[in-house]
Amino acid sequence: MKKLALLILVLIAAYVAYPYLALYRLGEALRAQDLGAVEAKVDWPKLRQGIKDDVNAALVAKVKPEEGDDLAAFGIALAGKLAGPVIDTAVTPAGLVAVAAADRPTLATLATRIYVSTSPDRPLPRLAGSSFSGLTGFEATVMPKGADGDDRAVQLRFELEGGYWMLTRVQLPTR
Repeated sequence: MKKLALLILVLIAAYVAYPYLALYRLGEALRAQDLGAVEAKVDWPKLRQGIKDDVNAALVAKVKPEEGDDLAAFGIALAGKLAGPVIDTAVTPAGLVAVAAADRPTLATLATRIYVSTSPDRPLPRLAGSSFSGLTGFEATVMPKGADGDDRAVQLRFELEGGYWMLTRVQLPTR
């Protein structure tokens, strides 16, 4: 009976530690600019769709179309459609490496794909918070080196897919 309890305890500890290990490995792959490893740790269609949703929400918040203003609504819809291919092109392993290497990661950094050189001694961002959302979801908030305020926080969401924790969502600061 004690062996079974110990086994269950070890399995629970491994389950809880596993997404932290996935987060660390993704950070190491980004820091090393290992595009193959980054590609394997991300669910790209979900990640791209999430960023498209963020861009569309930012457009709506910025323009704030009035009720019945069909032209503004059309403009927002058109801008969202035009942003889609840009996001598909920018949200790649190289684009994610560029964002991770930036001192101030934003949606603009991703869109312009500014490449900042990194070195192996560059510290990983610090983990500011984390939580499980159900049995197959894990969310983490990371802060770039030297960041103090929440305005530079990057939200990450991992989902358990096929036995692996995959990055499925990144919420970058808009400015």
